[in-house]
Amino acid sequence: MALTASDYAPGSVFPGELMTSTLRELSDAILRLDVEARRGAGGGPLHRHLHQRERFVVHAGTLRVRTGLRGSRLVTAGEDIVVPPGRPHTFSVESEHARFTAEFTPPLQVADYFLELSAHERPALRDIARLAARYPREHFYLPVLPPRFQRGVLRLLT
Repeated sequence: MALTASDYAPGSVFPGELMTSTLRELSDAILRLDVEARRGAGGGPLHRHLHQRERFVVHAGTLRVRTGLRGSRLVTAGEDIVVPPGRPHTFSVESEHARFTAEFTPPLQVADYFLELSAHERPALRDIARLAARYPREHFYLPVLPPRFQRGVLRLLT
């Protein structure tokens, strides 16, 4: 049986090649992760969460947070940035090292989505389609195409 986010206690560490996350809080109100990352780490392609707000609080180093189709902002230690639901965004680590907190409100089941996604070293499109079907409210949608269209195409792949 696969582990879910509720199987992990605060302080649980999820190591990655360029980024390691530590669970700080998972409640009905918020998912809060402390993240240590190296240059080259990032938030994947430009995407949007339809039902969640995401906040980045930078404690050390510099993130480039891209918001919208064209804008980006450098966020340095002591600063934060909030991405409202539906707003396209991603981030990249611009300094050699960065330490930041990532928050998702409401958390929905995005922690479980992340756990299943990270179980694939290099997720294939079919893996993404299965995740989108299982977690439609948590799935990361591309910024330009309507989510309904994306869901329809992904359904064809499952």
